[in-house]
Amino acid sequence: MTFRTGRLSVVVFAVVLLTACAGGTSPRASSSVGHARIGLAVSKECVAGSSTECVSVRGEGVLTPSNYENAGVQDATVIEDGGQSTVHVTFTDDGATVLNTLTKQAVQAGSGARLILEVGGKIVGTPAVMEPIEDREVSIIVAREDNAQTLVDSILGR
Repeated sequence: MTFRTGRLSVVVFAVVLLTACAGGTSPRASSSVGHARIGLAVSKECVAGSSTECVSVRGEGVLTPSNYENAGVQDATVIEDGGQSTVHVTFTDDGATVLNTLTKQAVQAGSGARLILEVGGKIVGTPAVMEPIEDREVSIIVAREDNAQTLVDSILGR
């Protein structure tokens, strides 16, 4: 999965949708059923299995955050193009502020830092962030084996 904005492409090294077999469960994530949101947190890489706080998300070890900040989502839609699914996300003004703040923190934290994306109690992405995201809109390229509509439904609280 990849985040794309007008000026930035952030590679997401691991994505697990709610329908996927493998993935990090996020028991401490706030659940906002019925509210359009993506939980965001800054964390670090780790060696999977090295501690109970280190979870594997598609083979990448990340420390499970103790909490997430809710980034409100105004809309999320699936765009299909040549067999590739993309989820286009438009954040609310407050959600965009959260995204910008946390991507700044991730950049400042250095190369081992990851922006953790949580939806529906599951970690769905762990991108490395090269520069702060300042836009309200991002596109998430979904791996071919994952279901983009399931991700949209989870983001929108359906």
